[in-house]
Amino acid sequence: MKNKQKRFIWLPLVLFIVTVLVAACSSGAAPSAPAASKPAAEAPKPAAEPPKPAEAPKPAEAAKPAAEAPKAPVAPVKVGLLLSESGNYAALGKDIKDGAMLAVEQFKAEGGLGAAPLEVVFYNIESDQEKAATLTKRLIEQDKVVAIAGTETAWDHAPVVEVTTKAKIPNFNASGGFFTLKPELQAYSFSVKPATQTTSALFFYLKSLGVKKWAYLATPDPVGNLFGDVGKELGGIMGLQMVGDERQPITDKDMTPSLVKLKAKNPEALFIMGSGDWALIALNNAAQVGLNIPIVYAGGFTWKSFAEGLTPEAVKNLNITAVKAAAARQLKDTDPAKPTIIKFADAFKTKYGKDPEESHAVGFDMMSMMLKSVKAAGPDPQKIKDYAETIKGAQGVSGFVFNLSPKDHIGVDWDGAAVLQMDEKRNPKLATVIPDIIEKLSAEEKAAVKKLTVDKPSIY
Repeated sequence: MKNKQKRFIWLPLVLFIVTVLVAACSSGAAPSAPAASKPAAEAPKPAAEPPKPAEAPKPAEAAKPAAEAPKAPVAPVKVGLLLSESGNYAALGKDIKDGAMLAVEQFKAEGGLGAAPLEVVFYNIESDQEKAATLTKRLIEQDKVVAIAGTETAWDHAPVVEVTTKAKIPNFNASGGFFTLKPELQAYSFSVKPATQTTSALFFYLKSLGVKKWAYLATPDPVGNLFGDVGKELGGIMGLQMVGDERQPITDKDMTPSLVKLKAKNPEALFIMGSGDWALIALNNAAQVGLNIPIVYAGGFTWKSFAEGLTPEAVKNLNITAVKAAAARQLKDTDPAKPTIIKFADAFKTKYGKDPEESHAVGFDMMSMMLKSVKAAGPDPQKIKDYAETIKGAQGVSGFVFNLSPKDHIGVDWDGAAVLQMDEKRNPKLATVIPDIIEKLSAEEKAAVKKLTVDKPSIY
C-alpha cells in the first residue's frame, strides 16, 4: 500500500519536471520569429512543387511592330499643266491657269485622291511650239505624270498632242483647236472648249440681226482655214453669203491691207477669227478703215486685254462669241446652268477678287475633267482615258454639259454658248444666249446645223 502511495506521489512530480523542461526548450529555440512560423518539432519539408508548364508566347506582342512602326509615305500622283505665262499668249495662259488652280484647290478640299497626295507639275511653254513639245516630253519621261492639262491655243497644242498620243498619255486641253487635229492625234485628247459650237453660234446671231452678206478675216492656220469652210456651209444653210475672205499671219502687226479689200465688197457684217495681239490689232484696224457694221469675233483672248486695248470705235460694233460663265450674273434665273456657274463665279471672286471670264471657266473645266478621271480610274493613263470617254451629263462651269464617248472627245451642243458686247464701262454685257436663238430657227435649219456641228463626230 505504501509503495502504491509513493508511486502516486512521484508521478505528478515527474510530469511537472517534464513540462518545465519542454517549456524551457521551446522558449529558447527562436525568440525573434512568430510562434506559428516554426513548429516545435520540425516536420520534414514537403516535396518541391512540380515546375509550371512554360507559358506559350503571346502572339499579340509579336504582331505589334507593324502598327507601331511609322507608315511608309504614299507616293504622290503627278499630273502636268502646260500653259503660257510669257509670249504672245501669256495673258490667256495666265487666266486659264487661275481657273485650273481653283479647280485643284476645290478638288483637294473635297478629299482629293484619298491617301495619295496630288502633285501638279506646271511648266511655262512661253507661247512657243518647240518648248511646248520639249516640256511635254519632260513631264512624261522625267516627272512621270499620268495625265496632262493644256494648252491654251491650237498653235501650241499641236506639238503637245503629237507627244502625248505617242506616249498614250491623256491630254485635256482648252485650246479650241481639237477639231483641226488629224484623227490619229485625237484618240488621247479631250477638249473643254467647243470652238465649233461657239463659233457657229455667231452665224445664228448674224441671222437674228437680219444680215445677208458677210466677210471673213482670219489667220492662215488650220483653225482659220476650217472656220472659213464651216462658215460658208453654215451661212449657206441660214441664207448668209460670204462675199470676201482674207488671211494674214499671226505675226503681222497691220491688217489694214486685208480690211480695205473686204470693205470694198460691201459686207453687212465682218467675222474676225484669231487670237492674242493679232486679234486686238485686227479689231482696231477694222474700225480705222471705216467698217461701221456688226463685227463678230471668235478666238483666244482675255477681256482685260480687249477692255484696255480696243478703241471706242472698235468697241461700238463688237460682238464676241463666249461661254455663259463670262456673263454669269446676267443669266436668267431659269437657265439650268446658272446655279453651277454662280457657285463657280462666287468661289472665283472670293479667291481672286473679280468675276471670272471665259478663259477662267474653261481652265476650271479642263482641270476638273482631268482630276475627276484620275480619281475614278487611278494612276493608270489608259484607264484615265477610258474613263473620260464615259463621262455623261457633266455640267461644266462654262455653261456646257459634257457627254463624251469613244468617238466624241468634246461632247457638247450649243447649250453653253453666248454672245457678249461691252457696256459703257467696258464690262461684259450679255447680248444673247444661243439656245434662245436656236429655238427660233426652222425645223429644217435646226436639223441641217445639228448635222453639221453637233452630230458630226469630233474624231473626223
